[in-house]
This record gives sequence, structure tokens and C-alpha cells, in this order.
Amino acid sequence: MRQIALVGAAITQEELLEIGAEWELWSLNNLFGQFPDVHFDRWYELHVFQRHNNRYIRRGVDTYGARSVWQYMHAIADLRIPVYMQKEWAIIPQSIKFPFKEIIKEYGSYFGCSFAWMMAHILWENAHNKDIDSLIEKIGFFGIALEGIEYFYQRPSTEYFIGLARGMGIDIYIHNSSKLLRGGYLYAYKENFDEIGLNHGEIMRILMHTVGAAYQQIVRDVYERLTI
Repeated sequence: MRQIALVGAAITQEELLEIGAEWELWSLNNLFGQFPDVHFDRWYELHVFQRHNNRYIRRGVDTYGARSVWQYMHAIADLRIPVYMQKEWAIIPQSIKFPFKEIIKEYGSYFGCSFAWMMAHILWENAHNKDIDSLIEKIGFFGIALEGIEYFYQRPSTEYFIGLARGMGIDIYIHNSSKLLRGGYLYAYKENFDEIGLNHGEIMRILMHTVGAAYQQIVRDVYERLTI
């Protein structure tokens, strides 16, 4: 039986290196740059890639982080591990077409982030795996904060699939660097009314920050697309 550690950006390399060898490490996008001394077992890059005028483009632009998309794809290939993508790319020999349609047919279309897709992929693989010894019995969340901008549209669908996984008998571990399945207070059963007021103020602060950050991101996206 297997244990899968889903790794996000909110964990430190020291914490990541302390994860036991019994865990398979899965991560996504360009996070390998944060953890150069860590060997991962599987990678996910589920966004749209295109080739346009001899340039590789990801999500409508030809740069990602501090490098060109072409350089980024070569860096993914250098991981030399399975990489799930929307299609196979010759530039990434280990790329595997992700089963979007099959997963949607089985689990619906409520996906707000890549981690939700990764969770659904685990459930789908378990459901179609006839080898009992290779079934996934535990999923750990390490460094997956999903707060701020991500809190409002990414966290809920991830928590939805955590619930599905628990309902299917899969054990869930959530590292203290994650805000998943953590509320400000225990509604109705244990309520501190002074704390509730403070929590509401914190929610408004996060909301205002999120709106401002989302506006800045929209402006950046529009500018990048106009300058392609």
C-alpha cells in the first residue's frame, strides 16, 4: 500500500527533507526550483501549452517565472520522472496525457486548482487499479496553504476531494503548514464571541487583499497578452 505526499510551496526544504522514505513525493508546476536537493516521484503540469511561431507558450505567454517556457519545459524533462500534462510533448519524453475526460465523467467538474485534479487522479487510479498492493492508502498535504487569493476558489474543491477520499477509506494527513480543513473557530459547539468578531475582521482583511491582488493579476495578464 502506498502513501502519497502532495507538496506545495509553503513548506521549507528542510521540512520536506524530513518526510520519511515511505512517502512518494508528488508536486507541480515550477516548484522543483524551490527544492533542488529533493527527488520527486511524479510531477503535474496541467495548464495549456501551445507552440506558436517557433515559441512555446504556457497559459498565453512565452515566459514562466524567470525563464522562457521552452527552458521551463526542458527543466521539467530533466526531472526524469512521469509528468502529467494536457498532452504528450516530445520535448518532455516522460510526459503522459492526463485523463481529464475520464475523471470528469467519474467525479464531476468541480475543480478549482491542480491539487483537486491530483486528488481526483488518485481516486481514479485506485478505482481502476486491480493490484491491491499498489493501492494508495494515505495522502499527505505538505506546504499546501491555499490562502489569500487561492483561498476563495482553490481551497474548497481540494477540501471536497479530501472528503471523498476519506469516504473511500483513504487516510489523510495535513501538515501544520497547510490551512486545509482548519476553521477560525468551532461553529455553534464552541464559540467565543470576542474571537468571532476578530475572525470576521480577519476575513474582511483577507477579502480586501484578495480583491486587490486579483485586480493586479488581471492587469498583468492583460498586459502580457497584449505584448505577445
